[in-house]
Amino acid sequence: METFLKSERQVKYMEADLYIPGNILFVDGNSLKTTDGTRTTIITGNVSISRYVEGTDSEVLYNSITGFTHISPTLVVIADNGNDCLRLLDRMTANSSQYVGYCYPGGGMGGPMSYPLAITQNLKSPDMIFVTDDYAIHQVNSSNNPPDVSQAFDVNAFYLTQDPQTGDLYTTTDTRVNKISYLSGTAVKLSGSFNGRSDGDFDFARFETLQGIIFYTIKS
Repeated sequence: METFLKSERQVKYMEADLYIPGNILFVDGNSLKTTDGTRTTIITGNVSISRYVEGTDSEVLYNSITGFTHISPTLVVIADNGNDCLRLLDRMTANSSQYVGYCYPGGGMGGPMSYPLAITQNLKSPDMIFVTDDYAIHQVNSSNNPPDVSQAFDVNAFYLTQDPQTGDLYTTTDTRVNKISYLSGTAVKLSGSFNGRSDGDFDFARFETLQGIIFYTIKS
């Protein structure tokens, strides 16, 4: 593996590294890296090269990684946006393989999703993964081989987070924050409407190019 001791670029998503306790796993360009806060190591991919190549370690290539989620401490599902598919990374072997979709650069092959973006585990059903793409939010059943893919909500969403109690999803587009009912699938706008940069009450605030969203509870 290639090791760096320099500042990172294009960090798009991060979460605790379940394979190396105490580390953080994060996206940097077209690669996935892990860090203990001092030393950073490439796990898979190449930061600056965009392509589709399967294999192990540094020979693996992606085309714009936009997110990932653990389905076990050793298995990570990666959203390979530019290659129009999900990839499965085995941390024990460093092998990357096609998981969902055709892995065709640029999309347009009629696969189960188009340009996957945000990806996260369904907290109400641990065997299921939520994935957003250009048109909808999909569910992937990771316990099946091959995994089943279904459309959960017909709504455009760039990023998403989930209320662990109710299962409701909170999503963003470029300019809006939405709430989607886990039970009914109905979506309502919470904030934002048009391009802008104005603060104020949540109903009247304006956003421009929202990049992420997180759900948290303030404890008294």
